[in-house]
Amino acid sequence: MKGKVDAQVVACTGNPMFNGNFLDEDKVVASGYSNSPWLLAKSGDNWGTPTTLDEGVNKKKAAAVSNNAFGGEQVFFDGVKLGAGVKSEPVDTKHQNYINGQKAFLRTPDKLAVLTTSDANGYMHYWDVSNK
Repeated sequence: MKGKVDAQVVACTGNPMFNGNFLDEDKVVASGYSNSPWLLAKSGDNWGTPTTLDEGVNKKKAAAVSNNAFGGEQVFFDGVKLGAGVKSEPVDTKHQNYINGQKAFLRTPDKLAVLTTSDANGYMHYWDVSNK
C-alpha cells in the first residue's frame, strides 16, 4: 500500500465546490457555489489554477432592478464584510444559482467527453469537455 497522499487546497473565487468528475487522471471538472464548472489540471505534484468552462463568470450581469429600488439603501447586507477572494456581484453565467448536480453524460473509451450540470432553478446545461 502506498503512503498517505498530501492534501491540497485549490481556491476558486472563494466559493466551495461540491461536485466533480475526473476527465482523466490529471484533470477534473468541479462545480458548486460559483455558478460555473471549473477545470483543474495537475502538473507534476500540484493542481494548477482553475479555469472556468463558462466565460460568463468574468462578465458582470446587467441589473434587473435599479440601484434605487430600495431608496439607495443596502437593506439586505448592510455592514457585512466578505473575504477578499469572495465574489458577491451577479455574473452572467449560464447557471444563475449554485450548481447542485454534475454528472458524466458521454464517455469515449478513455475519457469523459460531455458532462451535464444542473442548478436549483431546474436548468440543465451540457458541457463539451472532449478537447480539455
